[in-house]
Amino acid sequence: MKHNQKLSINGKTSIFFTDKESPTSYSLSNQFAENLEFRLIKDRITATGSDAYFALSLAIRDRLVRKWLRTQHQYFQKDTKRVYYLSLEYLMGRLLGNSLINMDYYDECYKILKEDDIV
Repeated sequence: MKHNQKLSINGKTSIFFTDKESPTSYSLSNQFAENLEFRLIKDRITATGSDAYFALSLAIRDRLVRKWLRTQHQYFQKDTKRVYYLSLEYLMGRLLGNSLINMDYYDECYKILKEDDIV
């Protein structure tokens, strides 16, 4: 299959499941709540600050992955050359905060955590 050919899987023209969804249907606040309840199996009584951090991390991760998959798809379509770089210099604790700032989600996440009395 040529890189610039239209992809069709089961009659769908996109490789992404979420293309049919409205961005408002998977709001950050909703994803955060679903992660707490369905992935971590926590409620307002049993959820800890660590649980909230993890649920928020998962919600942000989902958004990062979606953007990354779209970028990879564009690279594949355009047959772009890539350079890979591995660095061992990272601070995991700051990674979430930096991602929130870079993706312009910091204020929204703070508001979510404030509304649930987590911060």
